[in-house]
Amino acid sequence: MSSSTERKNRQAARANGTDRKTIAEREAAAKKKKDNIKWTIVGIAVVLFIAATVYLNSGLFYRNSTAITMDNTDLEAYNIKADSVDYSVAEVNYVYNTQLMNVISYFGDYASYMGLDLSKPLDQQTCSIMNSEDSDEVYTWDDYFMEATYNQLKQTAALCAYAEYAGISLDDDDIKALEDSIASLNDAAEQNNYKSANKFLGANYGTGCNVSVVREMMTQQALASKVQSVISEGFEYTDKEISEKYASVADSYDAFNYDYYYVAAETTTDEEGNETASDEALAAASETAEEILAAIEDGDSFADATKNIIGEVETTVTAEDGTMSTETKDAAPTAGEDVAGAQLPPAISEWLLAKDRAENDVDIVESETGYYVVQFHSRDDNKHTTEESGDMLACDYIADSLLREEDLSKWFDDVLAGIAEVYTTADRFAIKYVGR
Repeated sequence: MSSSTERKNRQAARANGTDRKTIAEREAAAKKKKDNIKWTIVGIAVVLFIAATVYLNSGLFYRNSTAITMDNTDLEAYNIKADSVDYSVAEVNYVYNTQLMNVISYFGDYASYMGLDLSKPLDQQTCSIMNSEDSDEVYTWDDYFMEATYNQLKQTAALCAYAEYAGISLDDDDIKALEDSIASLNDAAEQNNYKSANKFLGANYGTGCNVSVVREMMTQQALASKVQSVISEGFEYTDKEISEKYASVADSYDAFNYDYYYVAAETTTDEEGNETASDEALAAASETAEEILAAIEDGDSFADATKNIIGEVETTVTAEDGTMSTETKDAAPTAGEDVAGAQLPPAISEWLLAKDRAENDVDIVESETGYYVVQFHSRDDNKHTTEESGDMLACDYIADSLLREEDLSKWFDDVLAGIAEVYTTADRFAIKYVGR
């Protein structure tokens, strides 16, 4: 091919865009465009990831995502129509963690002995108070608190439905009490070094939980409590009913004053961990107890009798910071002051509760591994007023409260249970974010 022909071909190729240089430039441009698209997509993904992270951390996801839906069918007797209510993750978390805090508050340090450890995931801890040895299923603390949450939501829904049926609503005093409780959250936040009440609530009740969420849930709970108060206040009792009721529970509610000293026999521990005392050890303990009793009957005070006969003993002392140490002190009786009958030491309660027990009675009560020297001082039958009982005698106030509690429980069984039956709870995808 002649040079002129080649030149013409190259010119034609450039014109058509098929020459090597043009093709190379086009491929380079295409690659650049492809890379730009790829990095644009990556950039968008990063932005979306950051936005999602901010959305989750802001709490909006937890307030806007449904964890539980409460459905109900018709119940004409109480003008309840079929409906459905959604509870957000934040709302369910508030109820869940309230249940948790109630258990911690009630059991205190004993919660750890029950296997409840807040430093570990609750769905990885066996619930000691619910598991059965006969069952292969493991019931966790998370299961326990979730079940309690379902039950509370269902009961609250039923009580609020009854409130609408019965025309029960929160009055100005109720609303003020509610707002005072909410306002106190700022003080709680400050005392616990949080910048705001929202920060405090989010940290303690779950991400997304804020003052608005708490106000809504507390309003529902306040109305539910109002219904119970109205129902309870509607019951009436005669003086005879109140008197008879207290007489039936006096052993549990009368207040006792007494002293006791336990003379323990030396024991040995068998292979199963049971402590037993030999006849010789029991006889020695009995003899010591008899000496203390004789000294008291001869006119010595209980304190002098134990100090003179027992001498010094090692005593475990717990400091304010919780540390324990052993100290040597003079032996002394344990004083029981205004102890309710239900809280008496089991080993000596029968003796103290005897109907013929008289002031300053003293005796020896035998146990499996030792002997109690016990002195009775007095029994208070609560026939006086207290700050709590107001104008009523304490015994009447106790009896009246117990009667109302029993009748309210019966109302729950006869009325509220039937309303609660029309409510069912269903989990939604966001339920996995509930818990601690």
